[in-house]
Amino acid sequence: MNGCMFNPTPEQQKVIYHESSAFITACPGAGKTRVMVERARHMLRTNHNGRGVAFLSFTRAAVSELEERLRQEALLCSPVFPHFIGTFDSFIWQFVVAPFGITGIEAVPRLIPDKGCRIVQPFEKAQPLPLSCFDRVTGKIDAVATLRLRFDVNKKNRLS
Repeated sequence: MNGCMFNPTPEQQKVIYHESSAFITACPGAGKTRVMVERARHMLRTNHNGRGVAFLSFTRAAVSELEERLRQEALLCSPVFPHFIGTFDSFIWQFVVAPFGITGIEAVPRLIPDKGCRIVQPFEKAQPLPLSCFDRVTGKIDAVATLRLRFDVNKKNRLS
């Protein structure tokens, strides 16, 4: 990494050598990422049963930083399997939603990262509408939301 020897505090040592799942929270600059790297080093060195290790965070920025450091330390191979590094959302999608679907909905779920900025335009002359104009569960158009964009679902054309 940076060539400096890491001398963890007693609290950091407890996290590094903890035998089961751990949730780490601390202020910026407290050494969370470094502790996660050292925890990975310890877990991957002592884990001989072939089970994967999941490293989860709430933000993509934190995941990217951790992944970069794990690769710099040669602790992550490519492909990462059987391990996982990503956000909580991506973990839930990959291991719960995608394989098992959504209760009560027959359609196979598709991942749309952020519906707010995505635009639906089914054909060239159609008025484009953001995905926020559609119900997440049913996929049906929300007439009230479309009216704000001057689109009347009853007329199926733009209001003048």
